[in-house]
Amino acid sequence: MSEASRLLQEGLQLLDDRTREVDTLVRRAEDRARQITEEARERALEITAEAESQRARLEEQVAALRTDVEKIIASQKLPDGLRYAAIIPTYSGGCAGIFRFVVKPGVFTKAPILFLHGDADDYTPIGACQDYADKIGKAGTPVEFVVLKGAYHKFDGDDQKRYYLRGAQRTKAECVLEVDIDTGYVHDRTTGTRLRDEAMKTAQEACRATGANVEGNAGARALAATAAIGFLKKTFAN
Repeated sequence: MSEASRLLQEGLQLLDDRTREVDTLVRRAEDRARQITEEARERALEITAEAESQRARLEEQVAALRTDVEKIIASQKLPDGLRYAAIIPTYSGGCAGIFRFVVKPGVFTKAPILFLHGDADDYTPIGACQDYADKIGKAGTPVEFVVLKGAYHKFDGDDQKRYYLRGAQRTKAECVLEVDIDTGYVHDRTTGTRLRDEAMKTAQEACRATGANVEGNAGARALAATAAIGFLKKTFAN
């Protein structure tokens, strides 16, 4: 075999070896890309499921406050005057926006309310709930408010990792909407003015926001549990 032929064969063999190496690298890259895509898809599904879970829990918290509203209780026509003896809203929804009622004597019952709320909550911000609780208390319902320092929404969850839910629908703390349960009219809670038509649409748009954090917090959960137990003991001792 001539020197030229030998060099040609060695060159072809080297090229074949490098081609196989490149093919292996490409397959590995494709496998990793598929893995990353699947991981991203699974994470997206987890976040979507978490957002749906938070929406459902938010609805439950809105319902928690509404169980202390006289007209809602009357509409349920429960037997033998059945009603809740105490209410404990946890990171409550309904403190701002279309689920908030105009507070006046007789709207809420005399059943005591204990609010448990984290001061880092950006899903249902604490300020609106403190304002609502203050008004409910002044209207005649016994109210207590426990502030959980550094706690986010879902502080009572087991997962101690913080998640940002990009698509979470929330109401801004400064939302001015509130509903008069006696008339069904929507008002601007800062002025008392009835809202309708374009003013109503503008106010609704100004109230909407997306994105919020959730995070379990074992310390906050323990403090909340202690506060709830003490509150119930005091309530049922009376």
